[in-house]
Amino acid sequence: MVTAQTNYDAAALDAVFTADYIEISPVGEFDRRDKVLGFYKPELKPDPAKVSTKSNASEWSIRVRDKSAVVILRLDYTITAEGKTMPPRGMRVMLVCAKEKGVWKIASAQYTGMRPPQPPKPAQ
Repeated sequence: MVTAQTNYDAAALDAVFTADYIEISPVGEFDRRDKVLGFYKPELKPDPAKVSTKSNASEWSIRVRDKSAVVILRLDYTITAEGKTMPPRGMRVMLVCAKEKGVWKIASAQYTGMRPPQPPKPAQ
C-alpha cells in the first residue's frame, strides 16, 4: 500500500481496498474510497525531479479475528522538495482489513502524526 501511495498508483490501491473503504487522513479528514483514489491519480504525482519521498514501515502489530484483522504500524518518511530535504516525520497507521470474496483487503485506515523528538529541557 505504501509503495502504491508513493508511486501514485491508484489502480494498485483500487485492487487492495474494499468496496466500502474509508480513511481518516493524516490531516484528520474523513475520506471515502473515491476521494482517496482520486488523490492518487498518476497524473497528480509530483514531478520526481522536484519532489521525492522515502519511507520505512516498522513496528508491526497484526491481530487476526476470523474475517477481519487490525494492523498497526509505524511509518517514517522523508520528503525532498526542490533539492531540500525536510526533517523526517513519522506517523502511526491503523488498518482494518477484511476478507472480501475470500481475499484480504483494506477496509479502513487511520493515520496519526507522531510528534518529533523534543530537545531535552535545560536543567533548572
